[in-house]
Amino acid sequence: MERRRKAISAVLGTAIALVIVFTVFIPLIMYLQSLQTIFMQEANRRLQYELERIHEKLEVHISITPAGKVYPNHYLRVIIYNPGVLTVDIPTIYIESKYKGIIEVPVDLSIPPGGKLAYSPSEKFYISPGENDIVRVKVVTLRGNNYVSKETLGPRDLPYHLIITVSNMTFGRRYAVEVNSSMTWGCVLLPTRQDSGCGEMRRAVLEPQSFNDTEGLVVFQVSPGNYTVSLYDITNNPDSGESLIPEMILEVYDDVILNLPIPEIKWPEVAPLRVGVIHKNLTIIAGENENPEVVIPYLVSLGTIAEPLRNIQLEIISSEGPCKVKPPNQDEEWKIPKLYPGETYLANFTMVCNSMGRVDYSLKITEAYGALSNKSYEKFENPSARGVIKICVMEKKTVVVGIEDGKPVTEEIRYVRCP
Repeated sequence: MERRRKAISAVLGTAIALVIVFTVFIPLIMYLQSLQTIFMQEANRRLQYELERIHEKLEVHISITPAGKVYPNHYLRVIIYNPGVLTVDIPTIYIESKYKGIIEVPVDLSIPPGGKLAYSPSEKFYISPGENDIVRVKVVTLRGNNYVSKETLGPRDLPYHLIITVSNMTFGRRYAVEVNSSMTWGCVLLPTRQDSGCGEMRRAVLEPQSFNDTEGLVVFQVSPGNYTVSLYDITNNPDSGESLIPEMILEVYDDVILNLPIPEIKWPEVAPLRVGVIHKNLTIIAGENENPEVVIPYLVSLGTIAEPLRNIQLEIISSEGPCKVKPPNQDEEWKIPKLYPGETYLANFTMVCNSMGRVDYSLKITEAYGALSNKSYEKFENPSARGVIKICVMEKKTVVVGIEDGKPVTEEIRYVRCP
């Protein structure tokens, strides 16, 4: 009997131990496993968050609108580009102003991968015309990243330079380079006119100072945006002029260097070359037995819309009469070596006269060659000029001026006799 009781006690002890194991230790183990699973899930979420935070990317630029025609003030444009692979949510934008401090702008912006957004905080911030403020922008994302704009700018201090070179310019012509903003944002400034602030359009004029001055340089300051660049010949029309190249469109987010070659000029068939005589009608009074030499000045001028001309040959012809053209000492005296656009050449020739009379003479341009095109010109705007020379003679004559003692009194007088 006692043995049976001992056996039952051992079975009950084992059962109680098993009950304790199943009711306490197994739930505890399951609880610990659940805690481990929750920890790993949170760790994975944190790791994924950090990875997303690391891989989040934004490019932030700021631009400014011109004040005047469309807008009364200068307003900011915040341009945000997402080059990454994650959608970026933006709850807040901060504007840092030199004079107004830090301005917080609550927003609700979401930019998908590869997306670009232009936002204007016009209700929170603007710059009055003439105000010399400097601003920059900081963008805060929901993942905790901060992105500062690449630029700091103001109406008188734009961040980028648009450097334009113009080649193949011609002496005697005037050119204008014009830069226009092609969007509602984007501002242009000439460094020489910083006090007036930036605007929608700015123009710079180039004028070659010599024949060898064929290249010009113009520098504009611009804010980020899209712009059109035009080149005009304003020689005859300073307000508008003739467009020399197709209008160019540029997207500016950095310094830009641009070369504008002027197309080859088609020179006119008729060269704007003119010859003229300073004294068209000349009267000379010569004494008896004199053979006067008459010096006749003339001028040859070349218009501004032309290429330089070389070896300009002149011919001088006189009619039959008392005067003959004195041959030059050298052949080059009646040949102009070179003449630039807008230049006037002054020279003279001599006629030798031997008696009273009248002579007609003419000057004529017979040929000229283009210094740039090597073209032989045969037609000229005003190729000839005419003039007249009259030779009068001073003669003596005895006349009776009275009677004295019954005798005539004479006197010798001089007079001029002309043809």
